[in-house]
Amino acid sequence: HAQKANPLSQGDVEGMYVQAKAMLEDRSIQNVETVPLLLETCAREGHPEATRLLLDVYEGKFKGLEPNLKQAAHLARSLAEAARLDRAAPGNAAMRTEAMFRLAIYLEKGSGCEVSKKEAYDWMHRAARRGMAEAKVEEARFLISGGEIKSDPTRAWQLLHSQARENPRTPHLFFYMGYMCAQGIGMPRNARKAFELFRMGATLNDARCLNNLGAMFEKGYPTP
Repeated sequence: HAQKANPLSQGDVEGMYVQAKAMLEDRSIQNVETVPLLLETCAREGHPEATRLLLDVYEGKFKGLEPNLKQAAHLARSLAEAARLDRAAPGNAAMRTEAMFRLAIYLEKGSGCEVSKKEAYDWMHRAARRGMAEAKVEEARFLISGGEIKSDPTRAWQLLHSQARENPRTPHLFFYMGYMCAQGIGMPRNARKAFELFRMGATLNDARCLNNLGAMFEKGYPTP
């Protein structure tokens, strides 16, 4: 009978993660082909940071490694649906929430899977309910744009306004608030308020707010 392989220890898994991370960060290392295998092994062992990094690898965020969006979508779905992660080691519940967020983005864009904006919204809503700041802002975006999802500007504004109090540094928060004011979505148009919101986002280096603020200065409206 073949001898059963010894299970990996926590130290083994951590070592593999550290090795993979170092290979990606060290620009002098050209051959990084083994990185996905290392991270996949760590992910199977329930290492949340390795799993997050593996999704980044699948998304093509690192030079020398081709994106694999189909694998990214498959992994995100398996994590999002894995209720056991909420009862696993610390960090896994947060990883599951992030997987819901990423799966929503994949489904909306059709990255590695078929487009389904309704399912995308459902996963984004679940991530938002679990307390993820970025998911709350993106859920508001869905409710602003409407389409397959019934628009609800009142709910969108409530989500954004609440997040502005809780975590004003959330990406794109002030852009969407300013956009609603500028376009009169769910409220009378208010260019001055939009200007102030874009300016708040610009102080946080939000590129979209910087762009809109620059356009307002160029046009001289509603500011000289």
